[in-house]
Amino acid sequence: AALSATATLQAYQLRRRQAADATREAASQAERAAEAAHATDVARTNLQAYAGSLYRSGMVDSSLFIVSASLESRGPVQFLNGLRVAQHVAGSKGRAVSGLISAEADERTAATAAKVAVARQRDAEAAAAVSNAAAMKVVAAYRKQVVDRRAALARSTDTLRLARQRDRNFLTAAEIARAAGWAPTPPCKGLDVSRYANGTIPLDALCPLLFTTSHRLRADAAYAFNAMAHEYAGAFSTPLCVTDSYRSFDAQVIVAAEKPTLAAEPGHSNHGWGLAADLCGGIESFDTTAHQWMVDNAPRYGWFHPEWAEIDGSKPEPWHWEFAG
Repeated sequence: AALSATATLQAYQLRRRQAADATREAASQAERAAEAAHATDVARTNLQAYAGSLYRSGMVDSSLFIVSASLESRGPVQFLNGLRVAQHVAGSKGRAVSGLISAEADERTAATAAKVAVARQRDAEAAAAVSNAAAMKVVAAYRKQVVDRRAALARSTDTLRLARQRDRNFLTAAEIARAAGWAPTPPCKGLDVSRYANGTIPLDALCPLLFTTSHRLRADAAYAFNAMAHEYAGAFSTPLCVTDSYRSFDAQVIVAAEKPTLAAEPGHSNHGWGLAADLCGGIESFDTTAHQWMVDNAPRYGWFHPEWAEIDGSKPEPWHWEFAG
């Protein structure tokens, strides 16, 4: 069940990223389409001005204005048919008309690209919605499974003893953290970070992690992490150890230089979105009780160990964990 939840959360994370990319592409194509439409209007205005100058100079008769009026319906071919003295003004006329034809072609191309981008955006958002529904279903089922197990445990005579032990363990973990400089912080709501690029999120838009002195994540990721850290402390009587969390673009560059075979390309790391954390305290090894605890419990909080970081993955990193939201 844990493996199934992990795979579903990872798929949801990918779909959300694809939907975000599609949204940005649609906005970019819409801007290009608007620019192309403006260029067409400018070219049409220039051509109309040119037609007027020809008439005033006596090079063509008044029928030219009747033809040029057809430009209002975006018809440069009609203008060519009506201009019967092309041999006298071929050079200037050709440049003016070809400019309009080129601008209209660019406008049509840009408009088509914008429509395709919007369609892709809708498809990506639909896929993300389907993936989200699947993730919610799997996580709900996994939570129910855990709840059922805990309900069975609650019926045992050791329930009260275990609860008291978890409380004592948490207090012990808190004392260890305080000795290392940690101080409790007020509840954090964080800020909207959607407008920031990878690695450029201000620290005051993020939220601190429980039992740490300098680590931060996106608000929803931090909230889930802190709930998980609270349970971890109750199980192990020690803080959930963190070596890295949000990573700025400059920090990503440094890490990539120091660990070229492990670090993601700067600007593409989930650390730069505030959605990844590197853990320690035993979790950094695959064969420890702490690591197995994370495998068994992290999915209940929306956290997972990605496939590429597994022991048989492309870059085994037992310490690296990600938030799916």
